[in-house]
Amino acid sequence: MSNKTKGIRFEREVKKYFKSKGCFVIRQSASQFPDLIVIYPLSDNTRRKRFYAVECKIDGKLSKTEKQKMVDLYHKYGLIPILAHRVQGKGVYFKVI
Repeated sequence: MSNKTKGIRFEREVKKYFKSKGCFVIRQSASQFPDLIVIYPLSDNTRRKRFYAVECKIDGKLSKTEKQKMVDLYHKYGLIPILAHRVQGKGVYFKVI
């Protein structure tokens, strides 16, 4: 299986996870940045939506340029930057950048 195929499969797995939590998820096609835009439903406590930019990396490594893009998305649009990565034998982990 090619790295591209593995990456696409991983993106779909992460998308399925967020959808199972009741989120609205947009998956970018053709390797656009970020991989997913995630909107959590309104919270009963705050009555505010939460917006996330999710980059999926099986190895958990973002380049310096990718990190800067994530920070820029936060400052320009308020999207909270999240790195989704796999830990061997332990499943998917999420890290706020």
